[in-house]
Amino acid sequence: MKIKSVFINKFVRNIAFKFKINDLKYVEDYDQLSTAEDILLSDNVKKNINIGIVKDIDSAPYYTKFERLLKKNNINYKFFNIHSANWLGDVKEFDCVIWRPLSVPWELEEAREKIYILEKYMGKVVYPSYSEILFYENKTYQYDLLKLKGFPVIDTFISYDYNECIDYINNKLVTPCVSKIKAGSGSEGVELVKSKSQALSIIKKAFSDGAKTYWPFIRQKNYIYFQSFVENYGFDLRIIVVDKDNIFGYFRNTVKNEFRASGYGIVEKKNLPIEAVKIALKVKEGLGFNNLAVDFLQSKVDDKFYIIECSNFIRIDTDIQLEVSSIAGRYSYNEKEDNVTFKEGRYWIQELILKNLIESNFSDGKVE
Repeated sequence: MKIKSVFINKFVRNIAFKFKINDLKYVEDYDQLSTAEDILLSDNVKKNINIGIVKDIDSAPYYTKFERLLKKNNINYKFFNIHSANWLGDVKEFDCVIWRPLSVPWELEEAREKIYILEKYMGKVVYPSYSEILFYENKTYQYDLLKLKGFPVIDTFISYDYNECIDYINNKLVTPCVSKIKAGSGSEGVELVKSKSQALSIIKKAFSDGAKTYWPFIRQKNYIYFQSFVENYGFDLRIIVVDKDNIFGYFRNTVKNEFRASGYGIVEKKNLPIEAVKIALKVKEGLGFNNLAVDFLQSKVDDKFYIIECSNFIRIDTDIQLEVSSIAGRYSYNEKEDNVTFKEGRYWIQELILKNLIESNFSDGKVE
């Protein structure tokens, strides 16, 4: 189990550090896509749009699913090298750019800069949007925004002020708590802080040369992220929302003597609690995102669901992201009746994401 989790968590870093850049290959998994339902766009979607797809290097790529939807619906597309020196010239022919950036620091930095230019100065429709890419893999920003919006987040102390951090340790710290770095997936960069001395050590490192992270060239520098430890039921819950008619999710269980569930591959697919579904839907809609995965834990103190963190992109290696009684499908939420309906079927979530984006931006009465 541990070996499996290490592989899943560190896939991206392995390809970054163990191989030369010329050795990186794009995975083509077209032979695995046909088991899913065909996704059709609405009739009022404009047909004369041009979409540029940026290929992502991953063992479970997004780009092949994007391409499948566009082919099925006869939408014009080309693969587009956004990393090229001539990207500004090459991008002009596209009305829309679709890019699943990898969760590595250098690509996230590139994506935030280029998506800002594409949206603000070139008027392109981009997935992810600048708001989404700023949110993605950015825990401090996520917490501040979710708290501002009034969503149920876990109490967290975030400070860039050394003296305030020392005062917090001396007068307010409750252990255990959870220390995190800004960017990290699969529980990477997450540490259980069991004592005042351990917390003090993290602060001193962060406010001197910087605390080491799992990226050898990046340090946790001049900030602290201490999240309250919430007694819970030994799982976290991921709810994936595309829209109110396309909701998926699963439980991730912890292993013995481990407080983290993410990254260990112990997934259980079953009925989702409607309370968490409703919160996730409100978060996605409240932030104005095209889609969002929201991770929760359930407190043993009050049985309420609290947001751990969110992600715009998750690993999707199967067209079954929700099962009820061992049947694959999706949830649809009915606000008037305040309930969910299960609809059987297998779906590539990436296709539903792109369908939502296109219908929202390129239907009659929308973007020309």
